[in-house]
Amino acid sequence: MGFDLYGIRREHLELLAEKGLWKGRSRHCEHLGSNTLAYVKAEGLALLKVCLIGQRIFKTGQEVSLTPQEGQNHRSQKGQRIST
Repeated sequence: MGFDLYGIRREHLELLAEKGLWKGRSRHCEHLGSNTLAYVKAEGLALLKVCLIGQRIFKTGQEVSLTPQEGQNHRSQKGQRIST
């Protein structure tokens, strides 16, 4: 990706059934009133927890895509922040 560390808050990820930046598979969805927490194992990444607005349903094992919201990521290289 061109940097050492990439960070993004779980509420700044879009979880889509169609094409996105990262492919993965839904592990579990947890409905919390007005929000849904989705656990996704993305290819080449650790298990991610995504906070979604509303009641969203993704079946366990369903192929999904993740895309970060524009300007909401944090990148650094050798301990120095890189502009997004």
